[in-house]
Amino acid sequence: LRSGITTLLNMEWATDPSLLDIYEQAGIRAIHTLTMTDYDQWNRPGMIMPLDKAFALAEALIARAKASKDGMIHFRYGLACPNSCTMGLMQEVRRRATEQGVAIHIHIAETEFEWNNIHQRYGKTPVQYLRDIGLLGPDVLGAHCIWLNEEDIRILRETGTSVAHCPECNMKIADGAAPVAEMLAAGVTVSLATDSCAVNDNMDMFEAARVAAFLQKLRMKEACVLPAYQALELATVGGAKALGLEAEIGTLTPGKRADIILVDLTAPHLRPINNIVNNLVYCASAPRDVVTVIVNGRLVMENGELLTMNVEEVYTAAEKYIVRRFSEAGLYVSPYYRFQRD
Repeated sequence: LRSGITTLLNMEWATDPSLLDIYEQAGIRAIHTLTMTDYDQWNRPGMIMPLDKAFALAEALIARAKASKDGMIHFRYGLACPNSCTMGLMQEVRRRATEQGVAIHIHIAETEFEWNNIHQRYGKTPVQYLRDIGLLGPDVLGAHCIWLNEEDIRILRETGTSVAHCPECNMKIADGAAPVAEMLAAGVTVSLATDSCAVNDNMDMFEAARVAAFLQKLRMKEACVLPAYQALELATVGGAKALGLEAEIGTLTPGKRADIILVDLTAPHLRPINNIVNNLVYCASAPRDVVTVIVNGRLVMENGELLTMNVEEVYTAAEKYIVRRFSEAGLYVSPYYRFQRD
């Protein structure tokens, strides 16, 4: 919210339904995803939740989301990625999602490893494999979608599958650069995303838009590719459409929900204002420049102050939690700011 984000999709591995209460308290619109996997080739402890427990939890989350005030909370089934889910699990999620009218979120073609793994097992790309088992469709949002060929892009367009582009994450962990320019040219719905704090750090959507634009210009060796207005569209209209909420949010239009942020344009780095879109995409940052946030007509932040919860209490609780988890894992930060293990 302090970054000017009014709607989020949170991909969680394990969730107590009470987390949805926190979304409502904060005043943010949330699409909550429970991530499922039934195969972990590295055998990491705690990565796989028994599927009977996972589906029972999903039912509870669906019920809780449906009970949310003003439809501010939504639920999606989550699948980690094609190479960490069996075909049976993905087809069962597709069956349940279709029957219950619930959407799906999944990582697709994020890494070269995933591409090679699926191709070796099935002789297909991840996108082709997911199409052939019936998973793709207008109710599916695929994160990353980096390792794609022309046929994959055509499949995404024909199935109506949307894409969440996470440029900063993809750069930080060296996944690669998604063919966003080609997807947009082909008519694929592409949205802009930050990914999680672990692989983005500051959750600044202005920065994400800026990096997305710069990355495509570099990829294509063409300065006119993904201009500022198009990068802004990925963060607004594209995001709304990818989430299936384009009738409610994404533009300031009569009849839609009132999701509005106010940006302080008096700072030197935002002057002169000769092209407001360029200024926002290439110069603005959050939370520095975001002063007011309204979600669904509700004032949740004013003059940089969050009105719905005590921010310092949240920070303190988060810091204590991190210290405890590091201690449990036997990790500490050395004087050289590198993680060490006892």
